[in-house]
Amino acid sequence: MRHRTDIIMTPIGWGRLSVRREIIDGKLSFQGCVDGRACVSALTFEAAAQALLRRALHKVRL
Repeated sequence: MRHRTDIIMTPIGWGRLSVRREIIDGKLSFQGCVDGRACVSALTFEAAAQALLRRALHKVRL
């Protein structure tokens, strides 16, 4: 059984991470957002979530 959420709660300082569906040129894509601003795009929900987490972790390490 899989559990999917559209909002991922994160530690203070990371902001609010979310993944939303968007239709661009008739194709479904997923946008990863930090505090409501889109920063990554992918073809699947899982790929968008992974890219968003990689970006957030990279941002914290710097």
